[in-house]
Amino acid sequence: MFNQKKKVRSRAWFKLYEIQKKDGVLFSGMRAVDLGSSPGGWSSYASQVAGISGKIISCDLKPMNLIKNVHFFQGDVFQESTIIRLSKSLELPAHVVLSDMCPNITGKSVVDSQRCLLLFERVIEICRSLLITGGDCVMKVFHGAKFSEQCEEIRKNFSELYIRKPRSSLKSSNEVYIVAKRFRENHGYCHKN
Repeated sequence: MFNQKKKVRSRAWFKLYEIQKKDGVLFSGMRAVDLGSSPGGWSSYASQVAGISGKIISCDLKPMNLIKNVHFFQGDVFQESTIIRLSKSLELPAHVVLSDMCPNITGKSVVDSQRCLLLFERVIEICRSLLITGGDCVMKVFHGAKFSEQCEEIRKNFSELYIRKPRSSLKSSNEVYIVAKRFRENHGYCHKN
């Protein structure tokens, strides 16, 4: 499925493309937040779908080359100032939160599992701050000991949950993507002046 001749920024482009074909979470005119966006695979695909009437706000610790119709800034999602900046850039709650974030892998199972869990929890917190009621989230997780607990946490916040393993994902990787649909209710939209 991964077509090296197609001019895309990363293999991640194809993963989101496959998820979109199956789940249709992106749409023209949407407001989306892309967390862990560099080098820009998901942002570039989301921008194509959203079109000029949409708004894509991307954030990563690493720099990212400019993409048409995408507003990018460097920031740490664990800092509240970054979330406030995302919120101000959006102006209104997001229709979709995308996260292809992955921690720096140490090779130590206990450490890596904890880091993955912290990222998962942070994405849920960001959804509670930035996602519109009825909105969707697509996030990378790693199938491990806490996977069923992660699914239960998603079910508390979203009406629908789907697990996807795109064909363009490496078979040797234990990464999967959670597609969470219809966010139940946003009580805490974080737009602070």
